[in-house]
Amino acid sequence: MVSEPMKLVGEARLCVKNMARLCLVCLVWLGACELAGGCNVPVFRFALERWVSDNYALVVAHDKVLTPAQRELTDRLLGKSTENGGKANLSVQVLDLAATPADPTVKYLPLENVALPAVFLFFPASFGEPTLIWQAALTADSVEHITGSPLRDEFVAQAATGTTALWILLESGQPAEDAAAEQVLRESLAAVQQESKLPAGVVHPAGAVAGGSTPATADNGYFDPENQLDSGIPLRIGFEVVRMSAGDPREDVLRGMLLKVVPGLLEKRERPLAFPLFGRGRILAPLAGDEIRHESITAIARYLCGPCACQVKAQNPGVDMLLDVDWEAKLAGVSAIAPRTLPPLSGTAAITGQAPVAPSLAPSVADQPAATGLPGPMLRNGLLASATVVLLVIAATFGILRRRP
Repeated sequence: MVSEPMKLVGEARLCVKNMARLCLVCLVWLGACELAGGCNVPVFRFALERWVSDNYALVVAHDKVLTPAQRELTDRLLGKSTENGGKANLSVQVLDLAATPADPTVKYLPLENVALPAVFLFFPASFGEPTLIWQAALTADSVEHITGSPLRDEFVAQAATGTTALWILLESGQPAEDAAAEQVLRESLAAVQQESKLPAGVVHPAGAVAGGSTPATADNGYFDPENQLDSGIPLRIGFEVVRMSAGDPREDVLRGMLLKVVPGLLEKRERPLAFPLFGRGRILAPLAGDEIRHESITAIARYLCGPCACQVKAQNPGVDMLLDVDWEAKLAGVSAIAPRTLPPLSGTAAITGQAPVAPSLAPSVADQPAATGLPGPMLRNGLLASATVVLLVIAATFGILRRRP
């Protein structure tokens, strides 16, 4: 005969098992919902409309009172920073070494044999330890080159016309190798452009749907808002290739960014390097030398043209380029795409075998999801919280049962 306490224990354990089954079903259902709710907007366009660029850190170091001309240059840099209402993804710190010699930033500045005042540019803080990419004397030329250059202007112009990606071929100085790399790059991208199609179900601002679907408008409400574009920029597949000289002084800052995207690139400067840039200036790890081949180029290009998934930008390889651009004006409005981001890029990481390292002294701009008013994310979060509570109840119940005689 089963005693009353043991009978209660058995019933409690059966209840726990049922709760566990219910919790498992909920979690599986949540996962299925997340997989089923994938965004159809292509990776390159999603990044353009939704990814806020991380801030670079610029340190203006001096040990004497700045002259009026030097103060004007410093004020010009401060005016470009996001903290002061500027459009550049830049944070500026003016550091008086005489007044604050123990400032924590000082240990990251290579001050030996450096004439002051000088400027020191670091990668965004979101990528790791502070990494210096460029330094120069505080002059009108250096201030001009920090946030802009001909190739960066070319990228912005291409992005504004809907170009999928701009590939920068950093020349090695070996004319035959550079020419061969450019030919392979152009031929491969032309083939991808010819054969690739946009993901179906992307809703244009005017209401047309990619993939031959029935036209839709924002008023009838039958399409998924997560797949709607709100920018007037054409949605198309198109690639451009530009060459960068190994010694153009106007591109010193951009060259510093490119050569620090992943470790070891400085040692590969004798080989041509092909960097894909997309979105608001996201620089991916490059293909180097004999890695610039059809299969590798095609893998990256197809990734950029494919539908996006649901992971945060910070978990993806690459570094945001420093640009002085009003992206909201370029996009002619704020994107209505739901707060989703990209999956880990298998393309360049798998090809190069390296993960990018970048970082800095300034806090990066956080990827803040825009409020959409959609119930989907709230429902998933609520269900996930409920499942968590169920798990906690199960754990507590087991603990109580184990202590009972």
